[in-house]
Amino acid sequence: MQIDLMNKHLLDTCRVSGDYLDFRVFDGRVFAHLANQAQAFRRMAYGISTVDGLAQPTEHDRTTNRTFLYRKGQFAFQPDKLSDNLRHIKGDSHKIFYGALPEILTELPDTTFSFVVMDLVQYVPTKHALEYVWRRMAYGGTIYVGNYNPVDKSASTKAILEFIDEHGDDIILSRQMTINGNKQKEIAIKCLRQELKPLNWSKKDMLTRPISMALVLKTGGEVYNYKYVNNLVDGIKENLTIDHEIVCLTDDPKGLSKSIDRVVKFRHNYPKWWGKIELFRPDIFEDRQVFYFDLDTFIVGNLDEIVFYDGEFCALRDFYHLHSMGSGVMSWHGERVYRLYEDFKSNSNTGMSRFSGVGDQGWIEMYKPSPSDYFQDIFPNQIVSYKAHCIKANNTVNLPKNAKVICFHGKPRPHEINNVLKRYWKQS
Repeated sequence: MQIDLMNKHLLDTCRVSGDYLDFRVFDGRVFAHLANQAQAFRRMAYGISTVDGLAQPTEHDRTTNRTFLYRKGQFAFQPDKLSDNLRHIKGDSHKIFYGALPEILTELPDTTFSFVVMDLVQYVPTKHALEYVWRRMAYGGTIYVGNYNPVDKSASTKAILEFIDEHGDDIILSRQMTINGNKQKEIAIKCLRQELKPLNWSKKDMLTRPISMALVLKTGGEVYNYKYVNNLVDGIKENLTIDHEIVCLTDDPKGLSKSIDRVVKFRHNYPKWWGKIELFRPDIFEDRQVFYFDLDTFIVGNLDEIVFYDGEFCALRDFYHLHSMGSGVMSWHGERVYRLYEDFKSNSNTGMSRFSGVGDQGWIEMYKPSPSDYFQDIFPNQIVSYKAHCIKANNTVNLPKNAKVICFHGKPRPHEINNVLKRYWKQS
């Protein structure tokens, strides 16, 4: 298991209350890291060791070519390595339970978990473990899974796919990336059971300030023009009943929809997406709640619930790496966002050079107010990715049932698609 990648997801849960759980201690390398973080954040890390290793595999563990990838007794507990890995961990922030999994689950303390590591390999223990933790996961907690192979769909992957199918409306998933020709084995499952949602964003009395819907058009590129602005404006107008204004920050107002309430000129000539930084200028929105959308966005459902958000700063989780921020949809208010603009204005060349690979979202992520929120945590499965969520394994395209906003990133561009979602591109 890649500890560096796991740690990014672990740190992402630092604001979520709850303890940590490692379902297979093995040599203690991963568990020692959990124990260390538990000590730092004043939590407990619990570990499970089945001592004798894997159980006898079942028919669910056969691969598509009818073989077993793992044998009985494999990954047996290694106490010497565990002691070595834990030697630097002081205090009582960790505890290990030894024995068969079903019995151990009855011995674990009655607690809530914010982060769970699950690398159980086989179908039956994975299924039991998922059933156990689902009832105990804190809202926003993460189940970090190893050995996930959706191509073969056997063993632990079979149990995980069944879990995803059953709880799909209350979870969001990271996506496996291909690195140096090899696909990652791990995925993160963020648990967002609606009955545990800490804040009720659907109450209209939560609206405490006027709302601005913000768009940015920087002309001169090969793709985006006034048609993209107007398409998004139409989508907002059709799907938002709450009083609002639409503001477009641009260098050229030609062709823009008359439904736009305010057109604001750029003050600087920052290239490409860097013009987005001017959204945080103190003179544009003052004491308003701002909701920003990238132009390559379709509005496909009612936005009223989403614009009830009244926090200081909210952005997307990257659709592939849930621990990273995406700037395609954002909301903010308050003076603390002004620093995003003021510091960039003073160090624009340095900022653009430092974040040349990730662009504006790298700068925004570094300077955004903390703590901040993520849209997918508050409104699960309502803001989705065209590539990650609409395109299915057989290359068909469907609109996810709870989707309100579809974000495009890379190709195809919204005006290029020719499928069921084409109806949301209304510009000739």
